[in-house]
Order: sequence, then structure tokens, then C-alpha cells
Amino acid sequence: MKIGFDAKRLFSNGSGLGNYSRTLVRNLTKFYPDHQFHLYTTKVSAAIDTLAIEKSPATTVTYVGHSLKAYWRTFSIKKDLRAAGIQIYHGLSHEIPFNLQKTGIKSVVTIHDLIYRTHPELFPLIDRKIYHWKFSNSIANADRIIAISENTRQDILRYFAVDPAKIRVIYQSCAPAFQAPFLPGAVAEVRAKFKLPARYLLFVGTISRRKNIEVILRAMSMAPAGLLPDLVIIGRGKDYQEKIEALAHSLGLQERLQIINNLDDTPDLVQVYRGATVVIYPSIYEGFGLPIAEGMLAKVPVIAADNSSLREAGGPSTRYFNPDQPGELVQQLTEVLNQEALREEMIRSGYAYAMERFSDQRTAEQLMELYREVLAE
Repeated sequence: MKIGFDAKRLFSNGSGLGNYSRTLVRNLTKFYPDHQFHLYTTKVSAAIDTLAIEKSPATTVTYVGHSLKAYWRTFSIKKDLRAAGIQIYHGLSHEIPFNLQKTGIKSVVTIHDLIYRTHPELFPLIDRKIYHWKFSNSIANADRIIAISENTRQDILRYFAVDPAKIRVIYQSCAPAFQAPFLPGAVAEVRAKFKLPARYLLFVGTISRRKNIEVILRAMSMAPAGLLPDLVIIGRGKDYQEKIEALAHSLGLQERLQIINNLDDTPDLVQVYRGATVVIYPSIYEGFGLPIAEGMLAKVPVIAADNSSLREAGGPSTRYFNPDQPGELVQQLTEVLNQEALREEMIRSGYAYAMERFSDQRTAEQLMELYREVLAE
């Protein structure tokens, strides 16, 4: 089987959509090395480690230096797909080329979320128009749609006229490093490398308004003295990071906040997770919520906002709170930090839940089953 992928995010995005793309392709090459996986990209970032993917005998990478890269990705790529004999094209981040259906090439598209519709206030008008133009084409014309959560599936059905039978929920898996053995001293080494405190609350993700990090700081300011550990944030941000830093200063928490912007090494990130006291994910809305699954695989208690897809990601072992109520977060943290039996149960059951639902083999099998189904039509 020859499968083509929109690999722009795989080679250029260090988080979110890039992580999804890299883990998906790695999983397929690992479990189905007899198939051919063609990766098409217009952009490559030297900061992102894709060497293992590029060296796999199952992958072929096509770099396009076209001056009109966006045009090629949306329209002209069809010539390259036909020339390579691609049987299925998988748009890994919301879009497929326009009129791809006229080439005879089958198509699959992954829809991660419809936040531009559920929370339009977070996006400029021009961005919403472009997203809707691309999403509408993909949802209408793809042979199958992958929703990365049941919540995203319901959003697709809510906002688009589409046959429900076209949509398949296939969860995202975590990077293989999260399933690596726990090595003695590894956490201590990473703690020393990044000068992390002995105990810390951890947030991982883009530092943006939607992630709602300020609720953690407000909870820290409300909690009794000495109850809550310091906060470590792993991610990148601009204006919202400045807002977070200003808020921490106004609340007298500037010495208890540590932001690390450039942690691109996945093995190091795994050890940062494993060293955390609690992982907190307070986002306003998510298509999935990968850091929740990563926290559970790292054997750390997780507390998440009670909205969108986050209960799917966290399951019954995660504790939830209203993201508009820092007092609820304080209450959940108090219980998790003070009840050792609760912590141990959250760790045990959370790890089991994540391994059962988000393992690399499970997602690869579901993807390959979907590809075969599409080709058989």
C-alpha cells in the first residue's frame, strides 16, 4: 500500500499537530514496515528531530522548494501524488488538496478540533474564514474523517452536514519515550539540568490564552501557605506568557514560577513529567488533551479542566475542576496532595487507562484498518 501524508507539521511544528504527525508515522513504520509511506512537506525545522522517520526504509520524503508553497500544498501536489502512484492521501492536520477526489486517489483527513467555531473569539476573522474554507473542503470530500476524540466527532456533526458513517474516532498516541522504562537517577539528572524544584506542579503546552494557565496562579495565591508546590511551565508563548509573568508578579508568585521555552528533547520532557508532583491541564477547550495522557503514562496524578474532550483523555482516574473556579482547583490539589492512597490509585489506574487507550500499537492497528476499508470501496 502506498500512502501519502501532508507532513508539513511533522517537519516544522514542535508541539500539537507536529507531535500527532510524528507519532502516527513512527507507529505505522514500526508496525507496518512492508507498506510505503510518502511524506510531503514544504517546510523543515532543524530544531525538530525527525531523523528516525527519515531513515526508515518504509518512508520517502519529498521536500518542495516551490515559491508558492501554500498553493502547491493545496492544489499542485496532486501531480506529485499521481506520479508516485499514491493510493491514499492522509491530511494529518485538517486539510486535503482541493479536487483530490477527481484524481482517483482516496483520501483521509484528521480533524483535531473545531475551536475556531466553538470559541470564535480566540481567532481573528480572516483566520476563521480561511479555516472554514479548508475544513469545509476536507470534510465534504474526504473518503473518511478521523476525529481525535468523540467530542471532536460531535463538533463535526454539529457544524457540518456530513454522513456520520464517514467519521471514525481514533485517539492520538504518545511518543514512544513515554513508555520507556523508568531508569534510576534519570529524573534527578533532568531536575539538576533545568534547575527544577524538588516538588512542582507541571503544565505542558502552548502558552496561549486558551490554555488558561492563569487559573493555576490564582489557585496558588488562594491556597494556604506551604500547601502547593511551585509551578513549572513547559511551552512557548509570546503575549500570553508576558501576561502570565505579570500576573505572577502581581500575586507575589514570581519566585515560584519557572517557564522553560525550549525543551525540545522528548526524553528530557519525559523525565520532567516523571519528576512532577501533579500535572495540571486547565485548558478552556481541546480536541484531545495530549498532556493528560502523557502525565498518566509518566505515573503522575493529573488534574484537568472539566470540559470538551478532557474527560475522554483523562478517564476516571483524573480529577476535574471548573476552569473558571480557582477555588475548585485548590480543593482538588488539597485532596491529591494530602491523601497518599488517592495519589497511588490515580497513578495506578491512570497508567493502565492510558496504556489501554493510547498505546502506539492500538492506534496503528486502527489506522491501518481504516486505510484498508477505504481502499476496498
